[in-house]
Amino acid sequence: MTLRPQGRLSVLLLTICLVLSSAITVRPADFISLIRQSREQSQNDQFVEALASAQDAVRANAKDYKGYYYVAVAYLGMGSFNEAETAAASSLQLAPASFKPGVERLVDAIKTRRQLASPP
Repeated sequence: MTLRPQGRLSVLLLTICLVLSSAITVRPADFISLIRQSREQSQNDQFVEALASAQDAVRANAKDYKGYYYVAVAYLGMGSFNEAETAAASSLQLAPASFKPGVERLVDAIKTRRQLASPP
């Protein structure tokens, strides 16, 4: 398969974009603002944007349960139950004991929404 010049340019531009996006880092100080942004976006049913913000928060601080929590919330809003469960499980694993009940409520909400979405 031979690419035409336009195809080669598209592949080159895509490669450059991928390299640049992987080089962009999020400072840990931005973590809290990303969490707030994801929460607000989820509250406004902007789940794709909320997911992107939450994923950026996870990249900024992968050891904090809140990033995974809001990844799960965004996936739940999009109806992606498997991904929501995976993120919620990560959040539950990282959450301090005093915050585990809140994460467990999210896990229950995911299970309930999955059941409601399943055909009888």
